[in-house]
Amino acid sequence: MKRINFKKLAFIALLIGCIPFLMAQSRNDKNRDQREQKYGNQEPLHETFELPCMLYDDDEWYAASGFSRVKMGGDGERDFTVAINQLLQNCQQQLKMKIKGRYQAVIRDYFNQMDIDAKSSVGSHIESSGEMVIDQLIEDTRAECMEQTKIDEAGYSTLYMGILVKKAELVDKLVEGIQDSKDLSSDEKAKLRQDHEKFRESAFKVFDQDKKNNE
Repeated sequence: MKRINFKKLAFIALLIGCIPFLMAQSRNDKNRDQREQKYGNQEPLHETFELPCMLYDDDEWYAASGFSRVKMGGDGERDFTVAINQLLQNCQQQLKMKIKGRYQAVIRDYFNQMDIDAKSSVGSHIESSGEMVIDQLIEDTRAECMEQTKIDEAGYSTLYMGILVKKAELVDKLVEGIQDSKDLSSDEKAKLRQDHEKFRESAFKVFDQDKKNNE
C-alpha cells in the first residue's frame, strides 16, 4: 500500500487556497493599469464648492460663519426672524470661544513680560475684565454677510451668515476696558496705562502667530 505524503497534500491545499486571492490580486492589478491608462493624463479637479457667507480669519479680522434651515409659510416670517437671531448668536458663540482662547495666550505673554502672577488679584482682574470686554464687543456684532436660498419643495429656506471682529478694534477695546476696570486700584490702573504698549505687543504677537499657523 502506497504511503500518503501529507507534506505534499498540505502544499497542494495551500496552493488551492491561494488561487482566489491570486486571481483577485490579478484583477486589482489589471483594473489599476486600466485606470492609470484612462485617467493618468487628466488634470486633477481643483474646483470645490463653498457655502455662501463663509468668512475666514486673516491678518485683520477674526471670523465666524454658519447656516440654518428654516420652515417657511404660515408663521414663517416670525420663525425666520427667530432663526436669524439664533444663527447670529451661534456665530457669536463661535467667535467668543475662539477669541477667548487667543486672549488667554495674549495675557500669558503679557504677564511673562511684566512679571505678573496670573493668580494674583491684578492678574485675575485683567483676565476677567478682558473677558467681559470680549463678551460685550461680540454681542454688539451684526451680520457682515447674510444670504437666503429660495424656498424648496418642502417649504424650507436656508439662511447663511458670517460675522467679523476687527483685531485692531479688539485690542483697543481690551486696553480701554482693562484700564477702566472697577476691580483695579488707581495705582494698578496707572501701571497698566503706562504699560499698555506692552499689552498691544503681546496681542499682536499672538495674532501674527495665528497668521503663521494658517499659512
